[in-house]
Amino acid sequence: VLPDLLVSADQLCVAIVDLDGFKQVNDQHGYALGDSVIREVGTILEQSCRRDDTVARLGGDEFVVVLRGADQHEGYHVLERLRASVAAHAFVGVPADLPLSASIGVVVVSRDRPRDVAGVLAEAGVALRRSKRGGRNRVTFSNDD
Repeated sequence: VLPDLLVSADQLCVAIVDLDGFKQVNDQHGYALGDSVIREVGTILEQSCRRDDTVARLGGDEFVVVLRGADQHEGYHVLERLRASVAAHAFVGVPADLPLSASIGVVVVSRDRPRDVAGVLAEAGVALRRSKRGGRNRVTFSNDD
């Protein structure tokens, strides 16, 4: 889906969502609970996005969210809603003293920007690492200073 959108869309936001605290779920409570958390997160992400947006699991506890037609302002509002939904969710079987949240790295892609999948995901990954270093549980755009 992403390669086609990078060719056809005038503008979109591509976000990588990484779960904060997920490793502790697997380590302390097992992979079965971890799998359940991943399914719940997928549902939260799909319900928090708009109808034409795309959510896909990238691997492990990372997801890619593609917001079609979104500029940075609109993308921030959708992704902040998504982040807040994950942080507020009571995950089945996860103790309350093990809070889960989401760090999100985002790149805005428009016709005047490079449009290859690897480059876009790499740029979103850099923004994600800045979210993690900045304290986690936040949305960071690649052009944020």
